[in-house]
Amino acid sequence: MTKRWRKFQHEHGKPLDRQPSGRSAPTRALPALPALLARLHHDFIRIHPFDDGNGRVVRLLVNYVLLKVGLLPLVVKSRDRRRYLEVIAFADAGDLRPLGDFFAEALRWSLRLGLEAASRLIELQGDEE
Repeated sequence: MTKRWRKFQHEHGKPLDRQPSGRSAPTRALPALPALLARLHHDFIRIHPFDDGNGRVVRLLVNYVLLKVGLLPLVVKSRDRRRYLEVIAFADAGDLRPLGDFFAEALRWSLRLGLEAASRLIELQGDEE
């Protein structure tokens, strides 16, 4: 285990091992979640533990956190790739806010998509009855 990874674990603990206690836990944490995801994402990328695939792994890690708190995973759409790289550059310069904003927008899009899919499934069930 590298020194940087141990420092990361010390700073962030093991939040992925904990489940929220109760249904309202994700709701209370939602306003802070994009900033947390931005910090997690940037710290992991800064550590750069693998020769290749760090971006894919950190996006999986971000989605794992979201799934653990009962939310849908985020998708970085190919049309948003340039902006994604731009906000990472801001984070590299010390400003995590644009990366957090990017995650907040992606989370809203993901939740809207999930709600639309759920609504359509409910409609289809109603059509069968």
